[in-house]
Amino acid sequence: MATSTRTGFRTGIAHDLGAVPETLRSAFARLDLLLLESNHDEEMLRNGPYPPFLQKRIVGGYGHLSNRRSAAFARELAGPQLRELVLLHLSEVNNTPALAVAAARAALGSRTKLPVTAAPQDKAAGPFGDSVAAIVPRAQQLAFAL
Repeated sequence: MATSTRTGFRTGIAHDLGAVPETLRSAFARLDLLLLESNHDEEMLRNGPYPPFLQKRIVGGYGHLSNRRSAAFARELAGPQLRELVLLHLSEVNNTPALAVAAARAALGSRTKLPVTAAPQDKAAGPFGDSVAAIVPRAQQLAFAL
């Protein structure tokens, strides 16, 4: 989690989770920008080319968050301050940007106006960041390549 010392804009980035620890829930309270792993669609993983041992590692507590689990966590964090959700670390084999975004939008329900995007695997995503950039000359924005 990072907070802008100039504006107080709060950004949280989490991937390679497997499970969401309680400490992350409290650290990510009242974010402005959430960048969150949404690694796999559970059905695609189950029916995909990965052998059972690898599937088990991916869904385990030290693996990756599925679209469903990521979306549930995003719903927990979607307070009035959250301005944007960016989904990260999507599997190229067991997920699609459309499935990840659809799961997040479904979980957010009435918060459908919240921008939800899936970061591409092959190029930089962004810019993201401080909403005062349009007001404050030369304000910095964050751009991530993951």
